[in-house]
Amino acid sequence: METFESLINKPCIFKFRKLFWVGILFTFHFSLLTLLSSCNQTFEPLQDNSDAPFSIFGFLDASVDTQRVRVSPLRKQIDSFTEMPEMTVTLENLETGNTAVMKDSLYQIFFPIGMNAPTAWSTMKVDYGETYRLEAERPDGATSSVTVTIPDDFPTPRLEVSGGVFDRLFIEGAEQLVDVQSRWFFRIILGGQRVGIVVKIPYRRRVQNRGTGAFILNINTNWERSQVIEQFPSATRAEFIGRQIFVAVAGPEWDENIIEYDDLSYALPDVASNVENGIGYMIGIVSKSIPYKNCFDENEDIISCPAEQPIF
Repeated sequence: METFESLINKPCIFKFRKLFWVGILFTFHFSLLTLLSSCNQTFEPLQDNSDAPFSIFGFLDASVDTQRVRVSPLRKQIDSFTEMPEMTVTLENLETGNTAVMKDSLYQIFFPIGMNAPTAWSTMKVDYGETYRLEAERPDGATSSVTVTIPDDFPTPRLEVSGGVFDRLFIEGAEQLVDVQSRWFFRIILGGQRVGIVVKIPYRRRVQNRGTGAFILNINTNWERSQVIEQFPSATRAEFIGRQIFVAVAGPEWDENIIEYDDLSYALPDVASNVENGIGYMIGIVSKSIPYKNCFDENEDIISCPAEQPIF
């Protein structure tokens, strides 16, 4: 039988099966492909959109250096933006009054359909425990806004890699756990270019709640590896880049009807909007990305590895 090490250190031929999250520098959920199969559908997420200026989806994360939120003028049909709409998006810290005008870009958020969506981004620092308001304004002065509170920081999770079938993840101090993912990073050749692929295995529904913000996750490495292999189209050669564990906690705006944290990048038809004079949903989070390996102290005891930025 092929070993795990030999799998991740050589180009592999993978079979494609639509099971989990995969994306090119972004992620998508396969159920959304049905939603986007026609570009002439009426777009009515969450509520009547006849008067609301904007939809806002996403999160502010105190653990990353760049904030990115989907901000889009509402339209009657689902189709791709070809240019940036006219809008001004500001992010304000309501505790300090510090305000930044967010920059905007068109990002491809669905693969392989290739939908372009306006994204507001800023390198303004987002701090633990503080409250922020994001406001989008049209040239005619109409605005939509949303206010969120960032949770307090929590200890970096500890991963214990056994070298066998089951590894264990220990999470402490996560009062509002919103997501746990195992992330595999690859590069493939697509259209003559090397692009980044992230395969995300969601575990939030599988963790064991130990009470008082403590959780344990048993990771079946054989099962997980088989799921990752099945994500790629046949005859696709993938270069393995690295692997991380991702854990996120949320502030008071979190809604338990949200199935996965990544859903906040798109649309949430079963969740009420928290956007004032608009539609959509945004929350504040703190996240931790850790390398998939053991780390040791001076006594050779396993400790939490230092948190790091996502590989991409």
